[in-house]
Amino acid sequence: MKILNLIVCLILSLQTQGQYFTSLQPGDTTNDFASNIVWRPDNTLLILSNAIKLTGSPYKLFGLVTNADASVQLSKHFIQSDTFSYSYGYTGTIRALPSGYLMDVTTTAPSTPANGYSSQATLAKYDSQGAPVFLRSYTDTNLYWEYGWTCLLLKTGAYLLGGERQNFAQTDNPAMLWKTDTSGNLLWAHQYEIEPGNRTQVNSLDTIDDNRILVGLFSRSIVYTNPAHYYYSNQPWFVIVDTQGTILRDTFYSSGRYSGGGFIFKDKAGGYFHYGTLDSVFNPNYIDEPANFPPYVAHLDTNFRIDWLTSFVTDTGIAKNIWAVKQLHDSGYIVVGNYYDYPMHIIGWAARINKYGAIIWDNIYPDYPQYDAYLVDAIELPDHNIIMVGTAKDVTLPAWRDYDAWILGVDSNGCEVNGCTPTGTPNIVGKASININLIVYPNPTAGNVNVASNVGGILQICNLQGQCLAEYRISEGLTNINLPYQMPSGILFGKFYAKDGSRTSTRIVYQP
Repeated sequence: MKILNLIVCLILSLQTQGQYFTSLQPGDTTNDFASNIVWRPDNTLLILSNAIKLTGSPYKLFGLVTNADASVQLSKHFIQSDTFSYSYGYTGTIRALPSGYLMDVTTTAPSTPANGYSSQATLAKYDSQGAPVFLRSYTDTNLYWEYGWTCLLLKTGAYLLGGERQNFAQTDNPAMLWKTDTSGNLLWAHQYEIEPGNRTQVNSLDTIDDNRILVGLFSRSIVYTNPAHYYYSNQPWFVIVDTQGTILRDTFYSSGRYSGGGFIFKDKAGGYFHYGTLDSVFNPNYIDEPANFPPYVAHLDTNFRIDWLTSFVTDTGIAKNIWAVKQLHDSGYIVVGNYYDYPMHIIGWAARINKYGAIIWDNIYPDYPQYDAYLVDAIELPDHNIIMVGTAKDVTLPAWRDYDAWILGVDSNGCEVNGCTPTGTPNIVGKASININLIVYPNPTAGNVNVASNVGGILQICNLQGQCLAEYRISEGLTNINLPYQMPSGILFGKFYAKDGSRTSTRIVYQP
């Protein structure tokens, strides 16, 4: 038994060891903005996105191949539209095909009459080495502009492109789905909107089974806070369609409390995972304060009800932004994005949470490069190390080459060096909460609530259906909060998560 335990420990230690690296790819005179990464069985990395020369030449899509630790650039291919001078895929989704890769793209260029520019929703197909196969656009630019934001390989072998349409007057902005064959030829196109006049956009696509597709959208409304200022609320809309684009089921979060999110994917452990931005801690006295809008990751059941929600609350003057969430082998998640330390010091940020929503670690990567840095995508390797990709500005390079593809390799703890420990505080779900003394009053309440606690943490307000309506930062001592307006009266549940991972709950009677 001791020998068996030793072998198991040795295997586990080997899984968490590996090469840790941070590498820029300054192989030419273009600014390179990398947004998608694929690890291939031959131990090479494929990175897809766009590049631009500072001399005023157009953006071009590129496919970049490097060795396993990104120290050697093996090849780089460019692709540009024949008719459009500007093409980008910075927020695109990469999909592996039987013999290549697929990515959604928006191609744009100056247009006539003088409406500034025109935009086409486009599919880009690459071969296994990242060389272009085709670039297909589907927009009649005499009628409207269109944008491609995500794509999908269907189990039938056909392709699906998701995005949005905009008329020239910018008064109608429905979401769009396009279905094509394997050559990129259009089979059908459908548009969707839930509130006419709102900007509606497809952000994510995933397959549920052979005949059903999960579509993540948002519908943007404008919420005015005072006569001099307004902000947008991007309300999530989750839709299931069949392979002909017919809606089978949909759920719209109309409260405006879950903003900036239309991203939803099938969870391999059951249900779905979703991410976006909260505005439930919105403070009308500081309408531009980034800490009012923390990003979050949530798990939903098959009825789109929230099981748990984990947000990344920041201090005043600090913001975090999620670019992507990927599921890991253990059903947990890696979150990648940016950390904004105002005034606009932007560095890479990543976090890992387990399948219950507990934060395992939460790291920033400020050491290299020196200035603006973005982490946009991530993959988990078979040895459980993680490779993240994005773009970075390094002032040690010549001025004409200030942005380059940034590839960052870390271990499962998010460490850039072997043997380090996670910097985030583990939030152990289910930990005993006997040390928390939480008092909420008055109760019943008309909306203004005092929260007295002996520890700081996060308080989530949820209804009986399990939907979390708001989230607040609670300080040690006394914190005053206002419950969401226009909320039905009744019983609410407060879920409190202390900074050390302990948790407790309380019941609130709301009588406005």
